[in-house]
Amino acid sequence: MKSEKQKIRDRIKLKWKKLTETEKKSLAKNMLKQLENLSDWKKFTHILVFYPMSDEIPFWPELQKKFPEKHFYFPRVDKEMRFFLVKNSADLISEKMGIMEPIKNLSEAQYSHIDFALVPAVALGKNGERLGRGAGFYDRFLAKFPRIKTASFVPNFALFDNLPTEKHDQKIDWVLMEQ
Repeated sequence: MKSEKQKIRDRIKLKWKKLTETEKKSLAKNMLKQLENLSDWKKFTHILVFYPMSDEIPFWPELQKKFPEKHFYFPRVDKEMRFFLVKNSADLISEKMGIMEPIKNLSEAQYSHIDFALVPAVALGKNGERLGRGAGFYDRFLAKFPRIKTASFVPNFALFDNLPTEKHDQKIDWVLMEQ
């Protein structure tokens, strides 16, 4: 199972390398439009997000600019993943492996207030299966908070009819795809 998942990750990574910055920005614009069109988007106020890596859709800081009334929380990973309120990009610093994480001394999320999570995905299945990077941080986190609604967005080349899953894998509520 793990080798099958890794083959998919490797194939998707090669496709990301072929995208231009203009194509990535177009994907980000498309993603923001789809988020805005979610039936519950207007009522979500406390949102978990992540800072996109080079092989992910570059939606930040446009997300914050478009929805300044919302509160965005970014993950910091030590032994486990915890989220902290980020008010602007100055609250983020490059940490392990170049991943942008919240600086120290920010307010940790009150998880009972979190409405929604935008979850990173290498690939998605049309029925909500999510393939992440393989460390399981989001799967473990989301298993603890099943009431938080989730969405992920991938380009069409990372969308599959179905994906291999394991018992611990958490499904996504809304699969957002390129249109």
